[in-house]
Parts: sequence; C-alpha cells; structure tokens
Amino acid sequence: MTADAQIPTGSAIKDQEHGVVFWVAFVIGATVLFVFGVRGLLHDLPSATLQLSFAKWVVGADVVHDLVIAPAACALGALAHRWLSPRVRLPVQSALFASVIVLFLVQNALRGTGKFRHNASIQPLNYATATITVLVVIWLIAGAWIIVRAPRSDQRAVDPRPR
Repeated sequence: MTADAQIPTGSAIKDQEHGVVFWVAFVIGATVLFVFGVRGLLHDLPSATLQLSFAKWVVGADVVHDLVIAPAACALGALAHRWLSPRVRLPVQSALFASVIVLFLVQNALRGTGKFRHNASIQPLNYATATITVLVVIWLIAGAWIIVRAPRSDQRAVDPRPR
C-alpha cells in the first residue's frame, strides 16, 4: 500500500456496498418474487371467495400483530428490564423470547388441527408433553446461564468509587 492510498471510511464503504447495481438487482429480484408469488396465489386459490378470505386473513394477522402482539412484547420486555437485575435480565428475556417462539410454532399441533380420525400417522405424538419438555429445557438453560454469570463469593465486584 502506498502512502497516498486512502483507506475508505465507514460511510465510503457503505456507499460502495449499495451502488446502482445493487438497487437495480434488488428491484428486479423483488418484482420477480412478487409476480411469482401473486401468480402462485391465484393458481392455488382460484375462486374469488378464497382469495378474499386469504386477503382478510393477511390483513387481520397484520393488524393483530401490530396492535396486540408487538405492544405486548414491548411491554413485557420493558417490565423485565425494569424489574430484573442486570445479571438475570438477558437470560430471562432470552428464555421468554424462545418460549413465545416455541408456543407460536406448536399452537396448531397443540390444538390438533390437521389431525385426521382415519389416519393415525398424522400428528401421532403427545405434543403437550413435548412442548412442556422444550419449555423446561429453555428455562433450565436460562437458569444455568444465570448461575454461570453469578459472581462467585471470592470474586465479588468491588465498587471502585471512594466512599
């Protein structure tokens, strides 16, 4: 490297990352994805009634997320931040987040949707005990995390400020 060569700064690197080629490729790619998605949706839901029902579900899910789920998650995070000590805050918040994800993913299995009376091989397991097991493992990991992070009695932090 010569003395007159300049190392790009953070903003110069950022400008180089998203040049014209990136944005043209992004627009083309997004358009192709959208066209194939709409085409597939129209193919899979041929009747206008099914398409309208799907559109209502998408809008309803978005509204429920924006007005119920996201504010509840923010409030839970804020309460955890306020009430929990810094030592346990991250493990507890992580375990809460993982628990909500698990419960979201298994909700249909827990309700038994998709289970057919004449086909015992569809959803043959006890999903309630499996879900409880996963949640217990998540919280055991959070507990172990808290224990590992706990200051040992011989290594307690000393306040450096004079009294």
